[in-house]
Amino acid sequence: MIWTGTKNNGIFYQCDSSFIQFDHETLRDISTLEFYVEPHFYETAWFYVLVFLGIIFLLYILYKIRVRRIARRNMELQKLNQELDRFVYSASHDLRAPLASVQRLVKIAQQETSAEQKDEYLQMIRSSIQKLDGFTKEITDFSRNARAEVEREPVDFKELISGTVHDLQYLDKSERIRIDLKIVPYDSFISDQRRLSMIFHNLTSRAIIIIIPVKKILLLKYQLS
Repeated sequence: MIWTGTKNNGIFYQCDSSFIQFDHETLRDISTLEFYVEPHFYETAWFYVLVFLGIIFLLYILYKIRVRRIARRNMELQKLNQELDRFVYSASHDLRAPLASVQRLVKIAQQETSAEQKDEYLQMIRSSIQKLDGFTKEITDFSRNARAEVEREPVDFKELISGTVHDLQYLDKSERIRIDLKIVPYDSFISDQRRLSMIFHNLTSRAIIIIIPVKKILLLKYQLS
């Protein structure tokens, strides 16, 4: 930029954004004036340093969040693997027991000549197969329970327990089972009836399988209040 007058003139030289040189010429002499202009903050080195540090900090936060998510997911997977291992061990044991029993009974029945004794072995085979069928049903219910959504609805316990007992009537020596059901009157009970049915079914079937061999009469007492 050039500035002129009648007795003097001057010339500005802008070397960069912060340094300006002014040459001023008069009739007697020539003088030079230099001065600096402070740059904007976003033009300073500190600004770039702060931006760089901010980006690094943001990337670090994102990295930590990602690491925590991965760690939490790994813990969930480890828990699922442990549960799966226990389930497979239990399932294989419960499945092999009735199958091994059936195999032994078949071999014995093949060598038996008495028709009455064969019928007894066939009845024992039938009982083992029923146990196996009941266990496979429990596996199916477990799988469905893990995936299905909770359905809240009014629960009729009398109907629920009656259905449970009816489903278990095929068990061996079921005629020795007696039912005692007492329900205290209530306004309403809201829950997932299908899951409650599974709970009552499992509890009742386990009680029958464990107790019926050592008791002449099995009394199933339900008290709900």
